[in-house]
Amino acid sequence: MRTLSRRSEMVVVALCCLLASCTTSRTGVEGQLQRGYTAIVDSRYQGLDGETIAGVRHYRTLGGALTSLPANYARRAVIFIHDGVYREKLTVDRPRVTLLGESRDGTVITFDAIADTPMPGGGTYGTRGSYTLRIAALDFVAENLTIENSFDYNANYRKRDDDPSKVKNAQGVALMTDLGSDRATFINVRFLGHQDTLFPNVGRSFFSKCEIRGNVDFIFGAGRAVFEDCDIVSLDRGSKTNNGYITAASTSDTTPYGFLFLRSRLEKETPAMEPHTVTLGRPWHPFADPHAWGSVVFVDCWMDDHIGAKGWDRMSSVDSTGQRIWYEPESARFFEFRSSGPGAIRSGTRRVLSEEEARRYTPENVLAGWVPPGSNDAYASWDASSEGDARTKRVRTLADLFVGKFPGLEVIRLPMGGITFRLRGVSTFYGSGEPLIIVDGVELLNGGGGLQFLNPDDIERIELLKDVGATGAYGVRGANGVILITTRRPG
Repeated sequence: MRTLSRRSEMVVVALCCLLASCTTSRTGVEGQLQRGYTAIVDSRYQGLDGETIAGVRHYRTLGGALTSLPANYARRAVIFIHDGVYREKLTVDRPRVTLLGESRDGTVITFDAIADTPMPGGGTYGTRGSYTLRIAALDFVAENLTIENSFDYNANYRKRDDDPSKVKNAQGVALMTDLGSDRATFINVRFLGHQDTLFPNVGRSFFSKCEIRGNVDFIFGAGRAVFEDCDIVSLDRGSKTNNGYITAASTSDTTPYGFLFLRSRLEKETPAMEPHTVTLGRPWHPFADPHAWGSVVFVDCWMDDHIGAKGWDRMSSVDSTGQRIWYEPESARFFEFRSSGPGAIRSGTRRVLSEEEARRYTPENVLAGWVPPGSNDAYASWDASSEGDARTKRVRTLADLFVGKFPGLEVIRLPMGGITFRLRGVSTFYGSGEPLIIVDGVELLNGGGGLQFLNPDDIERIELLKDVGATGAYGVRGANGVILITTRRPG
């Protein structure tokens, strides 16, 4: 069996000593999950709401967990949400809340309100009230989950205009940042909807490795936001001419930056979606506000062929007198730099930044000096003078080497930093459980402590053994699978 280099051996010894000094021992994945959490939410939980189990309060609903948080809670509240569908309409109105899902696709927060949905107390929600999740507090974090507005837009869209059951105002927001929000962070989050999916309207927001789906103005608002290494997916309305608009920014003319898309991918729902039927965005002037001067910039983004030569579109708004005013995209701050892919078409209506101009559009500038959690690498890695394709040029983290690469292997991000794993599948000996982790022939204790000591660039090979035969080589310790990590060693 291979042995560690002296350098790696010293790191592992130090790590094991650190783990041994912890007052709370980790006993498998459940111990990992509970340690450090303020509350755990599980739709399958059968006990009393708020009951303390292993030192952590448990709830059936996310709303119950959020309501239980004291308003003056000084520390960060980390709520772990088990896989499940949570049909709830929620507001986070206390600072320093983290929502951490068990898995991005399995943990789903959903609601189906739209602008024309009647409110319980009378009237309708309107666009601003149609949200599934509303953030109205500082320093919010969401990671590893899905936020959805589940209104069936397509079914409504296909109805005849004279059908009395057809809803006129079908705007349905999945996530909204509202008054009081600033420094909101979203990592590995899916935002699902159709019209007006994502509404970063207030403060600064950072989206990393997220997926955002929609068709009409599905990323819109007046806030400052950076979308780094994200998948922006346009949904097909079945039209031969117009399948929607990606953005509708209403950035104030006193704000130098609005939305920055950096090394992201603009994709279409299916290959059959008609080409050249989606534009990058249009200028939104709420209530014909003359001070809304939208800012949207795409830097190093890959674009499929649903984006056409037109690039941007016009938009109208009605002022207080009832007059409809049209606004042209040339009046807004809409630009691209180094776009690639079938949809990266040069034309007179698609303005391109010079290299000198592009240097101003950095996350640090857009976010006014705020450095979001885990984003230091993103800042350091982007250089406006370097070439790159958004499909291949990515900020690599340790989790990137595992997520989606091995069937049945679930990556769990720990609240203290780092990652661990859980293996699912009938081929595992004891069902769902934590696999054995071996780095360069040395077994890691206690799940590897989040593997914080590993640099992803040092990893040469990863193997996953998840059949019963693994016990032949590793005994019962390998009964829930074995992860073999080989690193590059100096010399």
